Amino acid sequence: MQHAKSWMIFVALVFLALLYFFSNGMGAKEEPTTGDVNKTAELAIMELTDEEDIPLEECKKRGLYDMAVVLESQYCPACKKLAPVLEEVESETGVSFLLIDLSSSEGTAWAEKHGLRAHYTPTAIINCEVLIGAHEKQDYLAALERAMGG
Repeated sequence: MQHAKSWMIFVALVFLALLYFFSNGMGAKEEPTTGDVNKTAELAIMELTDEEDIPLEECKKRGLYDMAVVLESQYCPACKKLAPVLEEVESETGVSFLLIDLSSSEGTAWAEKHGLRAHYTPTAIINCEVLIGAHEKQDYLAALERAMGG
């Protein structure tokens, strides 16, 4: 009888160990596929802390190439000042900025999907060029001109 109890305890412990092993992600996993930015492969977080351009391949991998994006927040006074400037740039160029509100769950999900963390708002990404803070209209126009190869 004592031997049967010991055996049952051993089997239970092995079962619990296996359950723990596989539930914590230590078991075999499928490797994520590469190449398609719409796949769910996670990207390392890119900290946007200064106005360095995002390298072209990294920019493409993150789905930011050929985009004009502004990361903003509803609580950001500089973002509110920037809104009419961006409207002028849009009306002069015909380019529409994708406005991502980082104070919303949708905005943070978008930033996570693209592996971005902006330390300051507003942060604009225009075809891989990063502009931090509210700039003058001519800075956005110049960035768009560079993006279009001009």
